[in-house]
Amino acid sequence: MGINKKIFTRNIIQTVLIGGDVLLVLISLFLANYLRIHFEVSENWQAFHFNSWLNEYLNHYLFGLMIYLFLASREKLYDKQNLLRFRRAPLKLIRLCSYWILAYLFISLVFKFEPPVSRIYVLYSGCVIFITTNTWRWLLHQSFKLLQITETLQQGILLIDWNNQTKSLCKTIEQDPHHPYYIKGYLNHAKLSSNDEPLLDQIPYLGKSSDLNEALKTTRAEIVLLSGIDVGSNQIVRMIEIAGEHHAQFKIISSFFHLFASGLKVQTLSSVPILGIETLPIEEWQNRLLKRGIDIMGAIFGLLISLPIIAVFSALIYIESPGNVFYTQRRIGQYRRVFRIIKLRSMHLNAEINGVGWTKQNDSRVLRVGRLMRRFNIDELPQFWNVLKGEMSLVGPRPERPEIIRKLKKEISLYNTRQWVKPGMSGWAQINGWRGDTDLHERIRHDLYYIENWSLWADLYIML
Repeated sequence: MGINKKIFTRNIIQTVLIGGDVLLVLISLFLANYLRIHFEVSENWQAFHFNSWLNEYLNHYLFGLMIYLFLASREKLYDKQNLLRFRRAPLKLIRLCSYWILAYLFISLVFKFEPPVSRIYVLYSGCVIFITTNTWRWLLHQSFKLLQITETLQQGILLIDWNNQTKSLCKTIEQDPHHPYYIKGYLNHAKLSSNDEPLLDQIPYLGKSSDLNEALKTTRAEIVLLSGIDVGSNQIVRMIEIAGEHHAQFKIISSFFHLFASGLKVQTLSSVPILGIETLPIEEWQNRLLKRGIDIMGAIFGLLISLPIIAVFSALIYIESPGNVFYTQRRIGQYRRVFRIIKLRSMHLNAEINGVGWTKQNDSRVLRVGRLMRRFNIDELPQFWNVLKGEMSLVGPRPERPEIIRKLKKEISLYNTRQWVKPGMSGWAQINGWRGDTDLHERIRHDLYYIENWSLWADLYIML
């Protein structure tokens, strides 16, 4: 199928998806109102006339539809790259419907809708919208399989040059049968052996980079992806021209920005285009304000709930090892600020008299009650106070000691990048098992992934 026909098919399916959503949201709102009246005034609900009922609430339904479409576009539910991503739809729809309920309630209260909007109606609407739109996407996805049009919805990529980044991309695509892209072939200065690269068994070699024109004629690829950095500017300009002649997009892998790629932006400085990392979501003022608000509420709630637990374990610590039951350490926080982290003491007094280091399995320095506390993170409960003071967050990379950081920043690339954000009581690395005496490179990788992909929902997922 030609590129133009594939684009036309995608546009049709995209239109069908949006049209189905519009119809189902309106039906869902009508059904939610029907359910509300049926349960709230069950003795009178049959007395309602369909036409008068529809006309009376029509503006409410249309307003609800407008909010849904706005939020759906923000969630990129209609992006062509997401047409095959059915598994991502439920989480996006849960997030969308949650925001929809809050937005509808807030706006209706501020502007005093007539007839007044019932909170039960809004709650029913959010739930019914989620069920109907999610089911609609599942049915649409099944029809793709039945009609065998999955490949039509995928965009073909022609690779120029083979390196670690293109290899990683090919692995990701190969492991995901619903990926919106597939590899048509690759161009390289020489054909590579499939013995060295097993992935190349499935990817045709189409010649050198100078054969781009013929390769596009043969493959009809929609995207030309250059990954080499040793290509001259004149060659790149010619590649862009050839790609344009075949209606293909030309893209370059940002090999200089292998981290925080989501923050890459093209800006102009005195009319000169400049590519660089701009603000990440976690650094935006509204997100920082939201995260701090949740930290304050969570810290207050956490302290109130945990005070009895802290009191009980403080007594157990003192019985086993008399002395101060609390333990403070110097840690490095956001922007390399030093603060003192508070813990319940889980080790004998003067346990680090011979120097700092990771706690080993069956470490003799750890108290019996300390092992229990560490197993269930009870020793970390006093850190709600650090969160309330603003030194830490509920979620973020775990803070380390200055002595350890001085060593690790020399051994591990980009280690200091973790200090762009506040350290947390828990984090993405910890819930994935990378804590204590584990692979530091994996911990750092998970921390950096969290910083780049932060969202409110990610924080809630980690906390819960």
